[in-house]
Amino acid sequence: MRRFTILLILLLSVLPKVLAQEGLSITPFFSQEFFEKPGITTVTVTGKKLKKTGIDIYRSLTVTGNPESSNLLEQAVKRDGAKAVSREVSFRDGKLHFGFYTLKPHDRMNRYILYLNRTEEGKRKTTLIYLEGTGDTNQIKKFLNKEDI
Repeated sequence: MRRFTILLILLLSVLPKVLAQEGLSITPFFSQEFFEKPGITTVTVTGKKLKKTGIDIYRSLTVTGNPESSNLLEQAVKRDGAKAVSREVSFRDGKLHFGFYTLKPHDRMNRYILYLNRTEEGKRKTTLIYLEGTGDTNQIKKFLNKEDI
């Protein structure tokens, strides 16, 4: 019984973080299956490190040298961006280069997507950042502009 209780508590504490992108096209990109593809790097931060930022969940995903995965990611971001409350975007050579999207709140939490598509050392490098929390757009942009993220 004690094991069950511990397992239940653990599951309940992790489940909201796992479901953070629920209902978004980018959700599959934060799955274990996608993480195992070549050129994928991911970071998840929650808890005390974000306490004063207005952010409860920070998830980032970087795809390097994997054009197929980058293209799929770009399409998913465009789909979610089309439903955004506000957006700042730029395109280069017909591809989404930069996007900052404010999504509709979910469970009283503000949600944001930052997308950046660039080329480094001859390889396409695509970065997606998903943020969720109580912070407003100005707080989120201030956080994202810090160099020590």
